[in-house]
Amino acid sequence: MNLESLETKLSEIQTELHSQETHLKNMYETLSQDPDIHSFEREHLRAEYQTYLNDYERAYDIANQEYQKSIEGLSDAYLSMCPFYKGPSLPKPTFIDSKQDIADLYGLFLIVGIAHMYGI
Repeated sequence: MNLESLETKLSEIQTELHSQETHLKNMYETLSQDPDIHSFEREHLRAEYQTYLNDYERAYDIANQEYQKSIEGLSDAYLSMCPFYKGPSLPKPTFIDSKQDIADLYGLFLIVGIAHMYGI
């Protein structure tokens, strides 16, 4: 067999595998949110979906699910007055949530730029 044709075939298989894994992940996510499915099955499907997530995304997904369960039966009027209410789902935390975080990031860029100028 020719190595180039073998490499091409392997690349095609890898691309197909990636697309099927993405499809399976999306299917688990969709089914785990379906209200017509029994709660035990939804929990199992959600656990399967979470196996496709990295640690950060898994922790966020678990916290978001718990948050949504805690606000599930509350009225919109009550939620609008609650200090803990962040919307229908939790916002994802980012590195630059405050002005201080942005200033720290610019300071880091400045230090790295100066170090680069001196060849460090």
